Amino acid sequence: MSDLCNKVRSTIMAHKLIEQGDKVLVALSGGADSVCLLHILLALSEEMNFSVYAAHVNHGLRGEESEGDEAFVQDLCNRLSLPLFIHDCDVRAFSEERHIGLEEGGRLVRYDFFYSLVQDKGMTKIATAHHGDDNVETVLMRLIRGTGPVGLAGIPYQNRDVIRPFLDVSRAEIEAYMSENQLEYRTDSTNADIEFTRNRIRNQLIPFVKQQFNPNFQNHFREQIKLYRDCAFYIEEEINKRLLQVAEVVLGGYGFSCDALSKEPPFIISQLLHRIISEVSGGKETGAQAVRETEEILRQKKGQVSLAKDVVAQVYNGTLYIRKEETTKPFCHPVEPCGTQVVQETGGKFIFSQVTCVPEKAPKDTIYLELSKLKDKQLFVRSRRPGDYFYPIGMAGKKSLQDYFVDCKIPCFMRDFVPILCTEDEILWIAGMRQDARYAATKDKNEALCIRYIRSETNETIGR
Repeated sequence: MSDLCNKVRSTIMAHKLIEQGDKVLVALSGGADSVCLLHILLALSEEMNFSVYAAHVNHGLRGEESEGDEAFVQDLCNRLSLPLFIHDCDVRAFSEERHIGLEEGGRLVRYDFFYSLVQDKGMTKIATAHHGDDNVETVLMRLIRGTGPVGLAGIPYQNRDVIRPFLDVSRAEIEAYMSENQLEYRTDSTNADIEFTRNRIRNQLIPFVKQQFNPNFQNHFREQIKLYRDCAFYIEEEINKRLLQVAEVVLGGYGFSCDALSKEPPFIISQLLHRIISEVSGGKETGAQAVRETEEILRQKKGQVSLAKDVVAQVYNGTLYIRKEETTKPFCHPVEPCGTQVVQETGGKFIFSQVTCVPEKAPKDTIYLELSKLKDKQLFVRSRRPGDYFYPIGMAGKKSLQDYFVDCKIPCFMRDFVPILCTEDEILWIAGMRQDARYAATKDKNEALCIRYIRSETNETIGR
């Protein structure tokens, strides 16, 4: 077995990229990198007990050249008796429709197709041919645009179902393997197009650095990336610990005590914010500007900034919220006072039961209502309405719901998601927060309706 096969096997085993029985889908463009990956994985598949498939996306960007790529991979897979899945797409039209660049459009089309095969065909891994030199180019791009320690870690060996067995391999090693084994491949003419940033880095910047400063630049930089990756892993572990200490899950995102977060070292603050903004915005790469703007309102303990589409950071009553804006229409549903009733709009649920003994002190998520007062009244769960008021247990007189929310420092964006248990015209309970006194059962009552409200961990932490 070749040195390259042994090297890729070591990478697979060290990072547990492929397990026995895996169905590995190779992203096959027809270029040298992907053809080499296909041959290497086929050579390892019997020994390591996994199966190999191929997928090709025709982007429709290079006319006859694109058609030639498709014909080439079809012929290659036929000769190898390998199952091949093909997807044809007009990437230019796709990108223009979504107002994104061609590179991003092509990437989205490819991965949508690959993940559809995971879903429909039972593939367990998607193998791409990203190699060590690609990693160098990626980290240089991030350095030029601005990045942090996690960005310097480069391309991960595995991300969800996507694996990259070639990350420890150089382009020179791939070219040598292809030459030694006389393997044919296609050359993408756009690789020389310096309109694309990556191509300028590959064809202009790196050769200049090698010629003027360090002929071994790529090899040395690959080793540096490994150190950056270890550093990023350590930082991620520390950030995870801090998140558990200072972050609270709220509707659409997270909340932080401004005082508690401000006590953290500046580096930890910036990394925490970077991590949360990226997560709330759906994994999109977070720019330094978004972090700086959030740091500023944290410092001032007031204000609101838009960070990405539907993602905001705002300070309310000493708490910094980073969240995706959620909206809900007013809701009102009849409920039966038995069993479990789920509130679709919040994801929370009410659990009803009848008891013969009322405890002296109930948990915060549970109330007891006097059955005799309810009689045949219909119960509802609904969102707030203008003019709502109730008689909070433990207080004299009535109080408007609006004033109650203000006193409890419930942010405006959460208030429409607070479920209210009521009769047709009277509030019984601001669920999980405060009970109305008028229907409250006392410990000397023989029969009562016990109601427990369990919040959705992903939707609300109101009133905790």
